[in-house]
Amino acid sequence: MTEGSKREIREHWEHVQEASGQPFDWSFFDREGFVYDTEPVSRTTVVIRRQGLDEALNFLRRAHTAFYAQNRDVTNAEVLADLASEAGHDRAQFLEALQSEDLWQETWTDFAISQRAGVRGFPFLIAGTDEQAQYSILTHGFQQVERVPLTLEQWLEMAQQSASALPRDAQGQASRPTTTRRSFAADPRSPRWRQTPRRGRSAGRPRNARQARLIDPPTGR
Repeated sequence: MTEGSKREIREHWEHVQEASGQPFDWSFFDREGFVYDTEPVSRTTVVIRRQGLDEALNFLRRAHTAFYAQNRDVTNAEVLADLASEAGHDRAQFLEALQSEDLWQETWTDFAISQRAGVRGFPFLIAGTDEQAQYSILTHGFQQVERVPLTLEQWLEMAQQSASALPRDAQGQASRPTTTRRSFAADPRSPRWRQTPRRGRSAGRPRNARQARLIDPPTGR
C-alpha cells in the first residue's frame, strides 16, 4: 500500500469505528510493502461455506477479528490455515482445498454475482428469489441491524409483485428470461477487472491484487 492508500483506508476505518464500535489495531498501518489483497480470505470463506452457511459466517467473523482487531495477515495461507484450525477444521485438508481449481472457479463465480448486482463497495446485502443468478442490492454501506428486516420485507413485497406480473406458461409457471451464470473470470463486461485469456491451470485466476480485490472489509464505502 502507498502512503496515500493508507490514509484513505484509515479514514474509512475511523468512520466505521465511529458508526459501529468495530475495534481496530492501528499498528496495521505500520506495515511496509503490504498488498491489500482480499481474494485469499474470500477463497477461504468459500471453502468453509461448503460445510454450511453458519460455519462460513462464524469463520468470516473470526477472520474479521483477526484482521481488524489483531492485525493478523489474512493474505497469508498459513495464517488462514491457523484460523481454520482454530475454528475446528483440519489444517492439512484445508490447505489442500485452498489450492483446488474448482475453488478458484467457485470464488470467481461469487465475484461475478456481486459485479452483476452492481456492487461497488462494502459492506452490502444482496438478495434474489430464484436460480437465475439475478440479485438486487438491498443495503450498501453500514446499516443498523434493526433497519435490515424492514428493508428485506419491502424488497420481498416488490419481488412478489414483479413475479405476479410475469407472463405464465402452460403449466402456470412464471416465464423468466434465460440467464447464464458465468464466472467473473470469463465475464468481459467489467471495466474494472479485465482478464487476459490464459492457457493451462492458471486460467481464470487473478493476475494481481487489484483484480482480486472484490470482497472488502466493512469500510462503509
